[in-house]
Amino acid sequence: MLGHVVTVTPTQDVLPKGRAENAKLHGALFRGVLKGSKLSAEIESLEFLSNGVALVHTAGNGRKKSYQTYLLVKSGSDWLVRSFQNTRRQPFSAWITHWMQSRART
Repeated sequence: MLGHVVTVTPTQDVLPKGRAENAKLHGALFRGVLKGSKLSAEIESLEFLSNGVALVHTAGNGRKKSYQTYLLVKSGSDWLVRSFQNTRRQPFSAWITHWMQSRART
């Protein structure tokens, strides 16, 4: 239906629940406030938790920086999203985190 919607499992932990609700919500967003926007993210880490389960962390590079966490499950030859979290990066939060990390190293 929508090329930019990620294939999700029927029992996803993504709100809104279910594929149809997810496609409806994101379709409305990309026809409205997100019209013309582009999704772009770099994979920061990928860890296979088991044969058919992977944890992926990405950093979004759009006009609003964000971090995403995906829990993927293998279904046949496809990887489906079981759970997803998107967190906007706030400049002050990023600064304080880096500052605290640098103090912890000294």
